[in-house]
Amino acid sequence: MKKEINISDIRTSEKPLNLLDPDKLTFSRIDGHISLSIEGQAPLEKVAIRSSFPLTNPDRLVYVMDNDGTELGVIKHVSELAPESSALLIDELQKKYAMPKVIRILSTKQRFGITDWEVETIDGEDNFATRNSDEFYLTITDDRIIILDLDERCFEIPSISQLDVKSQTLLKRHL
Repeated sequence: MKKEINISDIRTSEKPLNLLDPDKLTFSRIDGHISLSIEGQAPLEKVAIRSSFPLTNPDRLVYVMDNDGTELGVIKHVSELAPESSALLIDELQKKYAMPKVIRILSTKQRFGITDWEVETIDGEDNFATRNSDEFYLTITDDRIIILDLDERCFEIPSISQLDVKSQTLLKRHL
């Protein structure tokens, strides 16, 4: 169950949220990029989107930035957009924050401050590398972690206790 977000609970020291009016926004995909038309303004050929809560509420409080990374504003909830725009952003957010679920750790190898991982995910085998520090993972619960690799891809281990003994042993070496 998703936790409900109360906008009034979110504070920023720099400036208040610039909430965008979903009725004035139209998103489309052009040449593989997301473009944005804002009613009464020139269209933007390339925009980026970032979720404030990619793990818990990826479709809430979605930041929209121009091609230079300048914040244009925030969409309170993607479902408030027109259906075509909403579907496009949901698809893009799913791609952006897709996290392969690790079901087995096949091997790890340390070299020059880097750990190379060979894992099995629900989608097949994958490889990634992390720094040798305690900052490469995020503990979600005592049994669930997210690993961030050097390319900023996230891998989820939904249940450490459900991993086989070898996988748990390899993981614990690096936590």
